[in-house]
Amino acid sequence: MVLPYTATDMKEDNKNGKNRILRAVTHKLKKSSGFTLTETLSTLVIMSLVGIMITAGIATAVNTYREITEYSEAQSLLSNTLTLLEDELIYAKSNVSQSDSNKTVTFDHATKGKVVLSSKDSTTGGIAIDYKKDGTFTGHPQPLVGYQKREDIYTDWVVDFTSDKRFKIDLSVKRKENESEVTLIEIKDIYIVPLNYGT
Repeated sequence: MVLPYTATDMKEDNKNGKNRILRAVTHKLKKSSGFTLTETLSTLVIMSLVGIMITAGIATAVNTYREITEYSEAQSLLSNTLTLLEDELIYAKSNVSQSDSNKTVTFDHATKGKVVLSSKDSTTGGIAIDYKKDGTFTGHPQPLVGYQKREDIYTDWVVDFTSDKRFKIDLSVKRKENESEVTLIEIKDIYIVPLNYGT
């Protein structure tokens, strides 16, 4: 607030040797309006609580978004893997064999020759496929699902070729977490019947 400064004030200031700034500062110091210490501390406490609530809300929203996104990606990966498995296994025609605790299946494919599907090699990011070319396998299995958004989630399976000539599959999507695996989504007892097995 600027105090009115008149000619009379100027004469008086010159007379008394005071200047306008000193008078304004003195007036401000004598003024008793403002915030008390209690009001200031109360405001600080309330603002701190609001800040804590906002931070907790943002952290919860970020975690929820991450979990939903991870589950969505797992569902997509599971669906794509199941489709591609069915596309391969439906054309198994003979010589089905299993190994590695039912993690690997080898069979004669109707059009591709000898095929190996395996989930034992974690470097391929889940279930991998290898074909026999020129009498030997390539030795470089390729991921069955070649496009994954994240490398820390992958597919796993247990496959069994039953006596009634069907593939029984338990398919899951897992996440690497430190030194362990966490199952995100799982489908049990999927049956795939080859079209022309034994012909």
